[in-house]
Amino acid sequence: MSKVIDLTAAGLLAQLGITDDILASIDHAPCRTIGAAVSWLGNAGLLVPSARRRGGTNLIIYQQDLSTDAFEVIAEEEIAPDDRP
Repeated sequence: MSKVIDLTAAGLLAQLGITDDILASIDHAPCRTIGAAVSWLGNAGLLVPSARRRGGTNLIIYQQDLSTDAFEVIAEEEIAPDDRP
């Protein structure tokens, strides 16, 4: 997949105004705004730290062309639940 924006480096989300409090909030609007901008700019995906799993990473995939985009699972891993409440 080409053109994936990686926001996993320390401090990048904070530079975009996304704090730990925002990540823990039930209001997802600030995160959705960033995701929408990444998609609008024509990127294929977004790599971000997980708000739910410490040390986890999420890949968001934007399907730009439903007629030609295809995805293949090349590996799978079951992850145990986090120890957070």
